[in-house]
Amino acid sequence: MISRLSFIAVFAFWVGSMAWLVHHDVWPAWTAIDVPMYDGGDWLTDEMMQTQVGVSDQKGNRVGTIWTQYARTKSGLTRTDLMRIESVGPLPMLWLETGTDFTVDGHLDEIRLELFGAGEVFKLIGERYSGHLAFQLTMGHRKQYFKVDAAVMGTVDSMFRPFAILPNLKVGHSWRMHVFNPLAALTGVGSKLIPMLVKVTDRERVSTSEGVVDCFVIDAGSARAWVRPDGVVVRQEVQLPIGGVLTIEAEPYEEAKRTRAMRMMLAHSKDPGS
Repeated sequence: MISRLSFIAVFAFWVGSMAWLVHHDVWPAWTAIDVPMYDGGDWLTDEMMQTQVGVSDQKGNRVGTIWTQYARTKSGLTRTDLMRIESVGPLPMLWLETGTDFTVDGHLDEIRLELFGAGEVFKLIGERYSGHLAFQLTMGHRKQYFKVDAAVMGTVDSMFRPFAILPNLKVGHSWRMHVFNPLAALTGVGSKLIPMLVKVTDRERVSTSEGVVDCFVIDAGSARAWVRPDGVVVRQEVQLPIGGVLTIEAEPYEEAKRTRAMRMMLAHSKDPGS
């Protein structure tokens, strides 16, 4: 079990590792409205219902795996992410499970995040209510509450894989995303949810395991991604302040590996200090 001080240091690193995405000094005076809509339309093919990416460090060593599953529901679309991060900078092995619900027209409606492996259980729940997303943050036995205007929320995602599926892109599109700042929740200093600006800047042919593919180029400061016209993100590169560059690449989905990772995560959920 790591000490509480070490736990806070872990989150300080996490916050620092997400801050590369943010324009720190100025909230840009722009209107970014071209958010890729997760409305369960024709873009959600059988291939995209279950996806997997591998995470590698700048030396090419495997440091994690992320599995994503989509499911259509009566009220819209649900996305579930299971993330295993094995060795990035000073972080211990972490398991992160995120559930995200979208309305029929593709807007973010609810998000549920749980992190295990850092000494205490960390939970974040956000629900759309009266034009806002109302959040409840649980850290051990502590709870905090805050809200964000849903109109400027955009989407919420993880620094270890900033982009999932991005359907219906065009060069020139831009949109808002938010990254969660757990250190602000602990200290009361700074914004709990930090905005960032994402832009579709160009098209480029890139080499993948399936051959050369024509892709849209996504730029978000120290994160870049290459996305097929059908919305599949084939590669991402993330510059961390500690730990160097992470490369996140699409790979064949393996349910057996996801099941093993889920069992390990559940074991840590029962004993978060292990």
